Order: sequence, then structure tokens, then C-alpha cells
Amino acid sequence: GKYDLTVQQIERVSSGWYYTARPVEKKVVLPPYTSTVTITPLPEPRPAGFTNAVGKFQIESQLAPEELRTGEAAALTYIITGTGNIKYIEAPKPELPSEFEQYTPKTDSRARVSGSNVSGTTSIEYIFVPQSVGTFKIPAMPFVYFDPTARKYVTLNTSAYNVKVEKGAGASVSEQTDIKVKNTDILHIRKGVSDMSKDNIPAV
Repeated sequence: GKYDLTVQQIERVSSGWYYTARPVEKKVVLPPYTSTVTITPLPEPRPAGFTNAVGKFQIESQLAPEELRTGEAAALTYIITGTGNIKYIEAPKPELPSEFEQYTPKTDSRARVSGSNVSGTTSIEYIFVPQSVGTFKIPAMPFVYFDPTARKYVTLNTSAYNVKVEKGAGASVSEQTDIKVKNTDILHIRKGVSDMSKDNIPAV
């Protein structure tokens, strides 16, 4: 838009022998600023797993610990670094086994502006607690982004993990379920009026 402003400026005034300064108000008109932005659509077809990440990125994953016991918590973290729309990136969602109790993931994004680029790091932490004993696999997950400089889609794969779970101090969910199933043959005593009846004639 167009802006009409009033600003104060300090002017030097000569009195013959020395100079003095006095504030003077002046009106300033700022013309409207115009710019042209060219937006190029993303190439079609978009590959599977693409979640609108545009720029140039790297991804790594961390699992700690890889060997644990039932009832113990573990953290699977995806860390994405690079230049682009770093704050709006959706990290891969791991395919965790059904025997793992999952919690709401925690996301932390840190971005900085340098010239015309935005770079930084985004980390997503998935917390889970195994409920059964065994060895479980967390498969590798693809991370797809579009590189505007190379004008192509790039697919990166995270690491796959084999999680070894041993028995913890308490009974696992699967063991509790087995106990519940085994106890189905033990029924409660039924109370109330039954349909059976018997005539009884008291002796005189």
C-alpha cells in the first residue's frame, strides 16, 4: 500500500557565530512495493511417500535401546536436516509391531534464515513399550523430497531394526490374556430364583 508518514529531522541552524540544532517535521510519502513471484507446480506423478518436502535434505534414525524387556520404554527418533521447508516436513511413520504400545510422538523443529534460504533440523521421537517377548522387526521407511535444483524427486531410506525383547519383571499383556482365556472354564455361582421346583407335603 501507500503510506503518508510524518518524521522528525534535526537541522543545523547558523546564528552567525555558532550552529544550533532544531527538530523539523517533514512529510514522507512511501510508494507501494511491488514484486512478482513465480510459482512452479511440482512434477506429476508424485511418488508414493512424498509429503510435500521441498529442498535438499538428509535423514537418519536412532533407536535406543535395541535390546530391552517387556514394560520398558524405547525411543525411535528420525532426524531430518537440510535446506527447504524444514518446519513443515512430515517424518516417516514407522510400522511398529502390534505388540508394542505406542505413545504420541514428540516433534522438535529448529530453523534459521540465511539469505534467501531456510535451513535447520527437525526431529520426531516415537516412544513405544513392548508387551510381548520375542524378536520384532521395524522395517526401513522411505523419505521422499523434491530437489528444486535437480528438478527431481529423491528417495532416502531409513535403517531397519531388529528389536530383541526379553521378559521383564511383571507379566506381559500376552501372558495376562492367556490367563484370562484359561480361566473361562471357572464360572461364577449363579444367584437368584431357578426354574427347578419340588412339592413337599409336611407330615402331620
